[in-house]
Amino acid sequence: MGSSASIIKQAARFVGEMHALLNVILQSPETSLVHDYRVGMKRLRALHRMLAAIDPSIPPNLSAPWKKIYRRAGELRDLQLLQHFIREQPAMAVIQSMLEDQLSWQERLLRQEIMTRDLPVMAVQQWDPGKEEPVWDHYFETVIRTWLAYYRQPHYDDILHQLRKILKDIFYNLQWLDKAKVQPSPWLLPLVAFELKAVTDSLGDLQDMVVRIRQFKQLAILPEPAAASGLLDQLAGELMGGKAVMEQQLFPRLEAVAACFEQMIADIQPAHHS
Repeated sequence: MGSSASIIKQAARFVGEMHALLNVILQSPETSLVHDYRVGMKRLRALHRMLAAIDPSIPPNLSAPWKKIYRRAGELRDLQLLQHFIREQPAMAVIQSMLEDQLSWQERLLRQEIMTRDLPVMAVQQWDPGKEEPVWDHYFETVIRTWLAYYRQPHYDDILHQLRKILKDIFYNLQWLDKAKVQPSPWLLPLVAFELKAVTDSLGDLQDMVVRIRQFKQLAILPEPAAASGLLDQLAGELMGGKAVMEQQLFPRLEAVAACFEQMIADIQPAHHS
């Protein structure tokens, strides 16, 4: 079996697992299940983007029904993480009951989204790669150039989020190719060897902190409970300080990724000019 056929077979099996997981979430949207669903959809989204870079007939994004469920799951996931944090703060008991109401509402919205969406077959399940094996390096070159373009911009929160999303796509797609037993080209070897997961995990921790700071600031301006506003402001300030420290630790690692990517692009230039 060729690598392309193997990837499509894996994708079809994985889509089936996502359908099964949604049925479980419909009954009990536990934190771990929602997390597993979102990670699984990110893997499928990454595959869509890789195949779209190779075959223009493949849409680069998931279809709207899948995206809407994914978005609802993300809203619930953010609240679940906030609830877990608040539970560890005894002084925040007054916030806990308010969060319970919001969680129940978000769970209902997610269930409604799952029940009312007629989920279409994903494009990756219908892809016909043809007889020739794709040139996977083309995709990785494209996304590496995109990552470097973002990296050269000021590192605001939204830019760091984009850097993480692209690195996640690269990481997941390397996994897809590895499971399909695709032998990496010599050009891809530095990418395979680089510890991408550690960097993406650090970027993920930073993004979680950004979301939590935003949540605290939103809660702090609500008229009720007024007693908790000061504590929320204090916690948001502490998180801002922790975020600054995390960024200082992260930026040298991003520089290492950029250096690796820039060398890879430099190495591929002679092939383009030959």
